[in-house]
Amino acid sequence: MKRALCLLLAFTVIRTWGQDFASRFMNDFSEDTLVHCYTISPKMMEKLIEIYEEKELTETNRQHIGYLLSKLKSARFIIGGYRGETYYKHAEELIAKNRKRFSLLAETSHTPDRERLLYVRKRKEVILELVLLSLDIRNDVFNAVNFTGEMDREFIQLLSENEKPQQE
Repeated sequence: MKRALCLLLAFTVIRTWGQDFASRFMNDFSEDTLVHCYTISPKMMEKLIEIYEEKELTETNRQHIGYLLSKLKSARFIIGGYRGETYYKHAEELIAKNRKRFSLLAETSHTPDRERLLYVRKRKEVILELVLLSLDIRNDVFNAVNFTGEMDREFIQLLSENEKPQQE
């Protein structure tokens, strides 16, 4: 009996510690049909890349893609419409509750139409989790990108180089 209780307790502790931001966020909205979470594993990403390899990619782009994929364990995307501001505020509160885990890396953009914040969870210099929160104020749509893995500054630099300003 003691062994079973210890195993149950250990499983609960591991499960709680093992949750990423997206899991914690979605737990709070498990009954909400307006918010959805999509998970893309590295294997799925590799398959997508294979499709595009037939197209013209430079050797540098192939190396960057390989490097980015090697650093990722998972990529999760949360999309919430019609109540985007509510979801965005909840995400900020969830980050604030976990301020010992997450730190603000950058406010990537703040305009009258869009808010974007980038947070990281680190162990020493290794980034274990990267969370980008985004609110499209005009359309009231919330998006969050949650990467887990063993990322570094070079990973973030490569991602930010590929970001293009949005045309309205």
